[in-house]
Amino acid sequence: MKSILQGIRLVFVVVLVFWFSDFRSQECISVNSNNWNNTGTWLCDGVNRVPTCGDTVYITAGRTVSVTNQNNYEACGSSMVIDVSGDLAFTNGNKLELPCGSLFSIQIGGSVYKNGPGGGSSTLISICDSEIWRAADGTLNGPYSSGGSVLPIELISFHVSEFEDYYLLTWKTAAEINNDFFTLYNSDDGDEWLEILEISGAGKSNQEKTYESQVQRDETIGSYFKLQQTDFDGSFETVAYVMAQDGIDDYKPSTMVWPNPTNDIFYIDLTNYRGSIDILLYNLSGSLVYSWQASAKELTFRGSLIATGVNDGTYLLSIDDGVKREAVKITLK
Repeated sequence: MKSILQGIRLVFVVVLVFWFSDFRSQECISVNSNNWNNTGTWLCDGVNRVPTCGDTVYITAGRTVSVTNQNNYEACGSSMVIDVSGDLAFTNGNKLELPCGSLFSIQIGGSVYKNGPGGGSSTLISICDSEIWRAADGTLNGPYSSGGSVLPIELISFHVSEFEDYYLLTWKTAAEINNDFFTLYNSDDGDEWLEILEISGAGKSNQEKTYESQVQRDETIGSYFKLQQTDFDGSFETVAYVMAQDGIDDYKPSTMVWPNPTNDIFYIDLTNYRGSIDILLYNLSGSLVYSWQASAKELTFRGSLIATGVNDGTYLLSIDDGVKREAVKITLK
């Protein structure tokens, strides 16, 4: 690990394209929930503008970007990357048409869907004039990817927790191939980035790997962080952006359950919980139906409702670490 040169939520299974040209794309991050064509929705290398040809576009967790126009990028001379960790919602008959060589991916917790009735066949996403999703297909949840060529990494999560004296950076991979090392960058405005540390990757692995590092807080460290991955051949790509969240010094656990409703598998974001966690499933009459156990170190818990033998309907999930307790309604259908 390099020494610190100077002293941000989601759920990513990230695959990004390699493409080779003299054109250097910009990275556009959703900073507000709003319309795709609203400049205030995006921060593209420090500038509020709408995504355009060649951009790598991140719809971050907790943000909903609405497609309310015909967005046709097919004539672009360079490919695009669209990576969805939040929600991408389409209104009736509107489209997102991407150029050849583009990649469209959805991370765990992300989803693509249509708001309102109608437009089942005319509301769509395409790459090189080939449809990859239509509203008639229903909601498309992550993990999912289509198009492009992929980097050899599956990133499950990337969290940054803010404490009084330091930031705790934690990320988890599901698989790695030829992954040499990770580089962490920091920014106070999401525009200018400073390398703060480097951590060796697992090389080749088909098992979950968890990485953790601390960065001391001072006036030079901002609240934006990005994670970059580099292969042994020197190829590299940014694989995640996050903004630091309050850590457990203030102890404000937050819970997100997705997809909800679900037909079986669900995930729980375990941000800021402590130790061993009891996850209890109750029916609406208050009777315990099923229970699981998790560790706060997992960051994301995966559960199956069908395995419980319960019928379709609405239930209450209780998430309890012995200090704090959260309850979320979940629907099995």
